Amino acid sequence: MNDLLKFPLNPAISHFIKQEISSIYDLLGLNFSVELSKNKEQFIYKSSIALQLAKIQQKSPLLIAENLVNNLDRSRSRSARSNLKEYFLIRISDNGWLEFVILDLFLNHWLNQFYPLKLSLNTNIKIDKTQVTFTNIYIHTRCCSLLKSAQRDNIITLDKLDLKINQWKIKIPNIINYKPLLKSGNNEQKLIRELIIISEKINNQKLNYNNALNNLSQKILEFESSSRIWGETLQQNISLSQARLGLIALSLHYYQNIFQAEFNQELPQEIL
Repeated sequence: MNDLLKFPLNPAISHFIKQEISSIYDLLGLNFSVELSKNKEQFIYKSSIALQLAKIQQKSPLLIAENLVNNLDRSRSRSARSNLKEYFLIRISDNGWLEFVILDLFLNHWLNQFYPLKLSLNTNIKIDKTQVTFTNIYIHTRCCSLLKSAQRDNIITLDKLDLKINQWKIKIPNIINYKPLLKSGNNEQKLIRELIIISEKINNQKLNYNNALNNLSQKILEFESSSRIWGETLQQNISLSQARLGLIALSLHYYQNIFQAEFNQELPQEIL
């Protein structure tokens, strides 16, 4: 597998798209939008940049959109060349919106990244009220258990067995092939989409920690209950088992960071 695409520390895919466009075009500080589409069949980002430029340049949004797409691979210099056409299927809607359909290659790169999520501590914590639910504890301990069991069975290798927040990762395989996972089932897609949504809300400083924990809990439960890792799956397709474990690890990383930001404490790694 090729080396991973090097992302900035910001995990939001919209941020990556905006940086790529801005590296090619002189937009004079234009603050254009790039947003995740509500289309649940594909991972699509939409941008109104052509509509915004049309108002400034007094030209057709469709014409501007076509020029933007056609010129993405024509850079002012080699250092400014964009990767967008390699990682996204770029389309133009009838009204001039640009659509960036994420290709499996890019999503595979993105899922292999462990970001230091930048979350502010909830300052409204009520010390005298227990808000941690059994679901919070179960989700965390279940994910920890699956990863540690996979370590014992030599499916993956963790760099540490003490899964403290931001202090562990999957060591082997160093790069996980998520491509079999991207076509294997609907619950995988839902969980990946939830992680993308969370990263976008963090980027826009609009993440509600409690809602995020509830939504992520539901998606992890649905994924874990329907996705086989051991048995016949492991014997016939170990890369699929590793991809599912990798998604559990990434989800646990997000879960730990959001929980710590909400409650300023860590969850247990096993139910005593």
